[in-house]
Amino acid sequence: KALTGKPYITEQIQVLYNPGDRDEWQLIDEIEFDCFISPEQYRGYAYNSYTLELETVSDQANLIPDAVTAIGNAPLWLQPDLENTFRHLSEYYQEIWAYILLAAEHPYIDEIAYSIAHTSTAYLSEENYYHADLFQENAALIYEIDNDLSYVEVVDYGIAGLDPDYYTTTRYWKIDNLGNTVQVEVPREIYYMYLVHPKNTDEIPAYIDPDIVEDNYWHDNNISDPPTGVFWRNFLYNHNDEGYPLLKDYLMNCAVVWDSATLSSSHAIGAISTWLAESLTFTSNLERPHQPVRIYRKHIGRCGEHADMRSAAARAALIPCTSILTISGDHTWNEFWDEDWIHWDSPEVNNPMVYENGWGKVHASVFEIKSNGLLTPVTAKYSDGAAHIQIYVVDPDNQSVDGARIVLGVQDGVEILGDNVGYTGNDGMYDFEVGESRTYYAKMTSELGNIDDYQLLVENAVDGESYSFIFPVTGYMPDLDFNEIAVPEDNQQDYMLTLDFTVSREITHGSIVFDDVPESGFFNGVENGQLNFFMFDLINFSSYFAGFNFEAFNVLYPGTGADLEFNMPVPEFGYWYALFDNSQFINHPQHVTGTVSLYEFVETATGGDVEPVFKSGSYPNPCNPVTTIYFDLSTFSRVSLQIYNLKGEKVITLLDQDMLPGHHTMLWEPSGFNSGIYFYHLVHGDKSVTGKICLIK
Repeated sequence: KALTGKPYITEQIQVLYNPGDRDEWQLIDEIEFDCFISPEQYRGYAYNSYTLELETVSDQANLIPDAVTAIGNAPLWLQPDLENTFRHLSEYYQEIWAYILLAAEHPYIDEIAYSIAHTSTAYLSEENYYHADLFQENAALIYEIDNDLSYVEVVDYGIAGLDPDYYTTTRYWKIDNLGNTVQVEVPREIYYMYLVHPKNTDEIPAYIDPDIVEDNYWHDNNISDPPTGVFWRNFLYNHNDEGYPLLKDYLMNCAVVWDSATLSSSHAIGAISTWLAESLTFTSNLERPHQPVRIYRKHIGRCGEHADMRSAAARAALIPCTSILTISGDHTWNEFWDEDWIHWDSPEVNNPMVYENGWGKVHASVFEIKSNGLLTPVTAKYSDGAAHIQIYVVDPDNQSVDGARIVLGVQDGVEILGDNVGYTGNDGMYDFEVGESRTYYAKMTSELGNIDDYQLLVENAVDGESYSFIFPVTGYMPDLDFNEIAVPEDNQQDYMLTLDFTVSREITHGSIVFDDVPESGFFNGVENGQLNFFMFDLINFSSYFAGFNFEAFNVLYPGTGADLEFNMPVPEFGYWYALFDNSQFINHPQHVTGTVSLYEFVETATGGDVEPVFKSGSYPNPCNPVTTIYFDLSTFSRVSLQIYNLKGEKVITLLDQDMLPGHHTMLWEPSGFNSGIYFYHLVHGDKSVTGKICLIK
């Protein structure tokens, strides 16, 4: 049952370590990182005292080489999102989409890369839906159409292969409130999501046969390869059925996007409204298609078909556009972008209160549908009064549960109507923006427990009020067994590790509510990510990896970022680790950016007699199926290398012979041994060292 009370909010720990004077230190290795870390996985960086290098460690699956190359061809700002999408594809489909991206040429690479990165992986993994040429054609059409139209221009900031952070957008001409003709540039994120993306709302991005009646349930029976199948951006702009106007002709006569004082057909928004009214009659029959191509060929439709066509036509006309929906009001319309989102429901433009004050509707929830499938509340824009309902999902320890799916219900006569869907973020909360004077309910599903029946939340919501509720689950969020220890002291100026990072975003992940592709999911970045951060030696890294209790220092549990330095003593087992851990969340990847640097003290680097140190280690560790044991000898001597189990029993002798000074390696292939902890014991003259090896099969 829903509980009313003060919501629980996870405390975000942000610790800043102020680095000291680094003028006396010489940089010898550095890694810059900009990546996602998936739930219940880790990524980090190890200092290898044998090679004096930094190494990347992670339990995230490796991408295929072609995928890595394809991601590297995309702009830097797009690469993390693209990598996240590729990591959710099988190797087979990684190969397919990597090939499509590698075959792309400037200036289309960024448009194609963005479309892949922000498309459902369920679609990208369904050969019956996608076509290799569609993403290329979609990008090329933007530039071809740009050559026709005088009110808009495509602008490329940089060149692929030369400018690492290049991007594209559009500028358009408009008439401002003072009657002046001015040029306005579309923000980068608006251009790609609301103009470039090949998906409008819930349709499948595909080549469509306009003459096939569309199945009302599956909406995929009219997918057909070219030339029979056509893509909406090309079909709506360059084709007209007999007796109907050509959209291209209407748009080529337009000098501006629109004039807020009038709705003239000589302006692009007015021209599209006129074209739509002449192309689509407001009525319907049993077939209710989602594909703009099929809607056009029918030339009839109600608000759903009109909204889909209006959005597709606007994007074909290089105008950013999105769809707005209210389930309780049983209506859908659009917004186009003009330095802000402008209401558009032909013939109404910029009149968002027409439904409540003109049609007499009292909205419950109104939301926008992004091309990636995310629903965003916009109720306050279309309602005289609005309230907020915040639902927190927590486990029995009061820990926030991420990715819980909450369905908002509204009283509709004697029934409760599902009216909106949201997914909890890192803080376990989702905020519904709702209309006043309506009664609301909610239910919830998550990996840790469900609330299957609608729970009454608010009767007759009041304008300006904010209501908070806690939904408990029976399962527990993941937890780590560790002890925080003091930073190890270093009595010698030799090597230092510095790390500067920010967990910039959490990536909300959930199922797409309105989508013709089964089991589609979205990824959507929002601010304020969180990650656990630990530093430890090889033994404790092995314990962490195996799920045992471990000791760590410089701990953030969790944190949003830090700037730290670690003057490193000689590691007993050859390695120090700095690790980002995402085991505190069960659904949402976290986005981290930063730099890890390795410094050597100048005096150490420039000379002086240094007493030899008997160094040893093993890598990889944990290992499967083989590990290499390293050691350095300062003099000629007898060397013995043996492996012991946890009981102290010797299980194998790897080496027992005289050896020359220098760096040596010995391979151990424990094919006949069980998983567990083993120890190597090295004896060199009167010195000895023992190291721990974790074997995992």
